[in-house]
Amino acid sequence: MKEILEKVKDVAREAGAEIMKFYGEDNEISKKKDKTLVTEVDLLSEKIILEGLKEFNYGFLSEEKLGSAGRAESERVWVIDPIDGTMDFIKETGEFSVMIGLVENGKPILGVVYQPTKDKLYSAVIGGGSFLEEKGEIKKLEVSKIDDYSQACVFGGRKYIKGLEAKLCNDLGISDFLNHGSAGLKVGLIAEQKADLYISSIDKTGEWDICAGDIILREAGGKTTDMNGNDFIYNKKQYLNLDGFVASNGILHEKVIEEIKKIRG
Repeated sequence: MKEILEKVKDVAREAGAEIMKFYGEDNEISKKKDKTLVTEVDLLSEKIILEGLKEFNYGFLSEEKLGSAGRAESERVWVIDPIDGTMDFIKETGEFSVMIGLVENGKPILGVVYQPTKDKLYSAVIGGGSFLEEKGEIKKLEVSKIDDYSQACVFGGRKYIKGLEAKLCNDLGISDFLNHGSAGLKVGLIAEQKADLYISSIDKTGEWDICAGDIILREAGGKTTDMNGNDFIYNKKQYLNLDGFVASNGILHEKVIEEIKKIRG
């Protein structure tokens, strides 16, 4: 797994370097069937990743090309988001990432999240811990020990927090919010102890939005589930997260799930 991880890191960095060649340029933007945006750079990044990983001969599930033939029956499958945070790439916030996860029989066993604007790379393999590589240094990651919701920091997204998330924060007494792009980077920041909780109640995200971050957060001591508290099974035929997701430092998780269930009735 360590050898595979090093290859995945190289591929993520290669894709990131190519993305940066187009960062700040006037890139062609189009809308997909689900009305989300895609650029020519998303497609280029995906091509680099798939080409770089083809030697392993695993199946793949990727945001742009969706899936390889027979991937739902494959034992090992790459789950890829070529640019997680396309809007942040377009708006030049710097808060976007390349995400590559590897699942085996539906469970994540490896993950890499790479932020090319900061040359910041999160990685994990199952049973091997979670790490951050930044500015030439490698740091082992461990989530916060915060168990008091009044001291917890939650991601509010770029739009003002509302709906279920707003009610949940109000009911639990959470008042510290952090805005940041890219689902993968948000989860990485929880692993870094820079935040404690991330909730998404929408049903439009895909497995590629959480797979790589899931194993990184778990190996740092945190937890990722759907809003019913169920662990994610990856490489499903239905690849959307229809029941949202919750990512946390683990300590806060059970109470959050309980409150969500109350709110949803």
